[in-house]
Amino acid sequence: MWVGLTDQHCLGCWAWVSGEDFAFATWAHGEPDNAGQAERVVAVTAAGVWHDRRPNAPRCYVCEWETDKRRGADARAVGLLGTYFATPDLKQPTVRRLDRQVSFKWLSKRPDEAFEEGRPFGASWSGYLVPEVSGTYVISGHADDHFRIVLAGKTIVDHWTGRPGTVPSKPLPLEAGSAYPIRFDFKDIGGGAGARLMWRMGEARDAVIPPQCLRPPKNYAKLPGPPIRRPALELPDPE
Repeated sequence: MWVGLTDQHCLGCWAWVSGEDFAFATWAHGEPDNAGQAERVVAVTAAGVWHDRRPNAPRCYVCEWETDKRRGADARAVGLLGTYFATPDLKQPTVRRLDRQVSFKWLSKRPDEAFEEGRPFGASWSGYLVPEVSGTYVISGHADDHFRIVLAGKTIVDHWTGRPGTVPSKPLPLEAGSAYPIRFDFKDIGGGAGARLMWRMGEARDAVIPPQCLRPPKNYAKLPGPPIRRPALELPDPE
């Protein structure tokens, strides 16, 4: 029986067909072995263990459907879809991946092995913001060098020029469980590179928005663009 796991987009990078990473595995001994260099999908046997198999064999399959109706947000995956551009003008999409949160400090000056070290680049993260608690929030970004934040179709922070730093939005009322379309654009123009997407309520300090409050676009794995890859050369910048 096919279970919807594949490495067709990146050899050895197993993920669900939706693009999500998997948190559970029950591989049979010696699997996956990619016998014949053609076994790119996963089937479960009667014994309940996984084998990689060729994708052209007729088998039964497991279906999944979405039950969460939160205004287009993906009910299962967390994080935002990150598109990385070879130039800071966001015109040459080179790599896409699902980032659990936006909190990076690229010490190597490149966000992915596909990029030339030290060359300016850009990125854009998109998806939905889904607060767990209703209230008035201030959403802010920090970048080295520039960024802007668009929420529900409106630019709430525009720091596309000027000195690197942190810039907050005006206070925004947000409802728990509602999915607000969000986009965080970033460009590096030289020197160090880093980006953070944060929020706060009341007198609290800014905190990086956690993965459970972020969702990628619906059907993000099927959107046009470069193949979705696994993250990333560098770990998120620790808090």
